[in-house]
Amino acid sequence: MLATTSFITYAQLSPKDFQRNEAIFAGGDVFGVGITLLECLGKLILNVLPTRHQSHLEAAMEADVGVLSGRQRRLTGVVIKPDIDTVGALAVIQYRLRTADRPLDVNIEDRIAAIVMANRHFYGKWYAQPLPTRKYLWAMTDGLQIATMRAVCSDNKLPLGERVDLMEDYLTTGKVPHDCAGSVLAARESLVLALESGEADLYMHKGVAVVQAEHKHAVNLGFCLSPVVVCFNPKFHYGGSTPIRKFTVAQYGPGYCNFEAAVLKLNYLELGWGGSDLLAGSPQGKNSVLELDEVVAVMAEVYKRPWYRRLGDWLRVNFSNIQVAATL
Repeated sequence: MLATTSFITYAQLSPKDFQRNEAIFAGGDVFGVGITLLECLGKLILNVLPTRHQSHLEAAMEADVGVLSGRQRRLTGVVIKPDIDTVGALAVIQYRLRTADRPLDVNIEDRIAAIVMANRHFYGKWYAQPLPTRKYLWAMTDGLQIATMRAVCSDNKLPLGERVDLMEDYLTTGKVPHDCAGSVLAARESLVLALESGEADLYMHKGVAVVQAEHKHAVNLGFCLSPVVVCFNPKFHYGGSTPIRKFTVAQYGPGYCNFEAAVLKLNYLELGWGGSDLLAGSPQGKNSVLELDEVVAVMAEVYKRPWYRRLGDWLRVNFSNIQVAATL
């Protein structure tokens, strides 16, 4: 007999906080999705890892959840990075436990397939895309339902268990949280309005997409044009803070540019730049002293994409926009 979901709790492992991880493992039996931390691997009763051409969602459909049955201790599901793929995998496992591993309904399989396809575009190899319009709001990415669930699964304000429940509800019924869907749709529409009004200004420099805008999703606009982006917000503010000049630089995935060298150079020009290996920003809480041309020059210097591929990107973007405009 498989375990019921009333015995499952959920937690997020940390790559750095080992004491926190130990406390999670001390609380009962633990299974994971996508866990690669060496010190944790031997402690998991099940670890769902995809093969080379699989997603975590697809791997969860095939996982041997029978090993989770008959547990006397509390059962905890863990991930390192909650997103629509890993949280979705937890939701699939929860559904299989809840239904005693009954075969998945065809509608569930269809929704999983749609997410997997969207993720291949969202997380896969970069390619040029047309900018969103009123008629084609989702030209860049997912569509409202998947975009909503992507936002839900990545929302750290929600307990992980609640995100798993919402994801399971979406997979089984197709319903998304109404308030979150409204927020996602409003954000996308405001992005289009920023483009139409000229509030968001985009141009290319030596293959790098440059975006001047106050919109919080400006980086996504840049990724339509190039895998390497510079964003400048002249009035960035957080909450009620005083507006400041803020730069953000980003690459779509590892290897599109020498991102580490760029951040080092930017720190040489202005101390305090920092972030991850994919996205970094100017010093927090104060006006950047750099000019836009200086930041763009640094990113253009480390960009690796050959000129003929940049030309192909430009042609794809502009040809796609002409086609979209012709249908309006």
